Amino acid sequence: MARSFRNRLFHTYSFLITVLFWGIIFFLTFLAAISSCAITCDVTEHSFFLSDSIWTNLLTVLLGAVFCLLLRGLARRCGLAAWLEEDGYFRLCRRILLTLLGLLALVWVLATQFDLVADPLSVQRAAASVLKGKMTPFRTGGYISIYPHQMGLVWLSCPLAAVFGGMNSMVFQLLNVLGVVLLYRELSECCALFGMSRGAQLGVVLLGILFYPFWLYCCFVYGNVLGMAFSVLAMRLELRFLRDGGLKRAFGSAGAACLAVLLKSNYLIFVIGMLVTALVELLRRFNWQRCVLPILLIGALLFQSKVPMALAEKVTGYPLDKGMSTWAWIVMGVEESDRGPGWYSAYPWASLKEVGFDGTRQEEKAKQIALTKLKYYAEHKREALDFFTRKTASQWNNPTFQSYWVAQTRPSRISLPEWVKGFLGRRAEAAASAWLNALQILILAGTLLWCALCRREQRQVSLCFAVTFIGGFVFHLFWEAKCQYTLSYFVLLLPLASGGWAELARLLAGLLSRKGQKTDQRSLLKRSLRQIAPFAAMSLVLCGLIWVLYAHGNNYSLRCDDAAYAAYLAEPEAVDYLEK
Repeated sequence: MARSFRNRLFHTYSFLITVLFWGIIFFLTFLAAISSCAITCDVTEHSFFLSDSIWTNLLTVLLGAVFCLLLRGLARRCGLAAWLEEDGYFRLCRRILLTLLGLLALVWVLATQFDLVADPLSVQRAAASVLKGKMTPFRTGGYISIYPHQMGLVWLSCPLAAVFGGMNSMVFQLLNVLGVVLLYRELSECCALFGMSRGAQLGVVLLGILFYPFWLYCCFVYGNVLGMAFSVLAMRLELRFLRDGGLKRAFGSAGAACLAVLLKSNYLIFVIGMLVTALVELLRRFNWQRCVLPILLIGALLFQSKVPMALAEKVTGYPLDKGMSTWAWIVMGVEESDRGPGWYSAYPWASLKEVGFDGTRQEEKAKQIALTKLKYYAEHKREALDFFTRKTASQWNNPTFQSYWVAQTRPSRISLPEWVKGFLGRRAEAAASAWLNALQILILAGTLLWCALCRREQRQVSLCFAVTFIGGFVFHLFWEAKCQYTLSYFVLLLPLASGGWAELARLLAGLLSRKGQKTDQRSLLKRSLRQIAPFAAMSLVLCGLIWVLYAHGNNYSLRCDDAAYAAYLAEPEAVDYLEK
């Protein structure tokens, strides 16, 4: 009886997560179908809201289905599908793709050699200061006293600075290249755990090559890339532990999760998603060994929140309080700025300076402002709908995910090659956006296909990705808007998209097969329709809701900057800012 109750509880949880995940992806697909976003290639970081053709996007999805069907047929005719079933051939193919991915990222790093600015510069200065015994960043008003959550990255940067010299951005960038390769290898391994075909497992690496914004971030000397790699490694080890056991996997998962959050505090959401998954699976199938992983994950969270700070206080002699209040970031995230809705403004810094760098006083004021603003939105629902829709579009519906902007606003240590200057030009970026826009709609559509076509057991295993994505989506509704943050969650969709398109190709091949019996094809069609029916019903409900909310010109703000963007593209190219 108890086991039956736990199973019912798990199925309810699975259903609710799937429905919520489906709704979010459907909404993002709606945004991508009718509009797009772009960002200026300078420090103003201004967002443009642009129109897009829904018919072109529908044609893109149709062509994607045809391509996957033809690719499946070609793979079977030439024997590639049979070869991939052999471990040796499959691993060789994946190794070739991962090597190509690593080489592309390596060429990008070596050809650009971008230097440090903004937060990455401050973090590396802090690491160099620790080695020199100069504790200026830790004093009141110093960078680390304001942003103590960066202390983990500072400590991890210290060994690199000790071995390779302080402010050596190239070493970190090369590590990012390794991080990208590790990431996509782990995503491929996750595909196997989700029960996907060998073709889908290779497809996620191919998608990683074609959808290139993430590996362009290798030039970004920050914890985004490495933190993402260790986060997915931690999730893969967790799934293996939950399936096969093994305390080594549990310890490895917790260690990788801790390292990810130390590199970038935003990956705390990934670890929370892992913790939710571990607790749900413990409730579903209880055994004493499964109790270890939640305990280790909680220990990892406590370690990364306490130990780096305590060590910094002991080494520097300066007490580190809470620093800048998180409520200040929420205030910024729910207000308009020159950059866009919820994008960076001077409020967090200005409000902290106003109270003499007292984080507690800042929190009191910021919390009151934030709650007042949220109450205002609750009373003015149309204004809230417009604000949060534009904010969501600006950070999720930019097909480059700010990867060009990160490169365009950084000086280089070298005289940049002409091809790099041409690649980063505003008109070249606009052309690349068309390609990435098509891939973005295919990834979103593939994710919807995965939810609708995969078996229930497969979907339940992949819930850890869905839970993490939901957490990231909700978090960035209220936090600072930035595409470089949402990109990490979007990358989680690549395995699901690859599996979704593979499932569609399998279904279409079965229905169109000349060798198959008509009774078998009818049975396959009936099973597929029964499987798709709930998601089709949800789609109709969501379409109706979207029509009610965005009809009668209420979506105009998503497509209002076409003329301004055209004028922006007509301006002369400016590349001087790319060089020191």
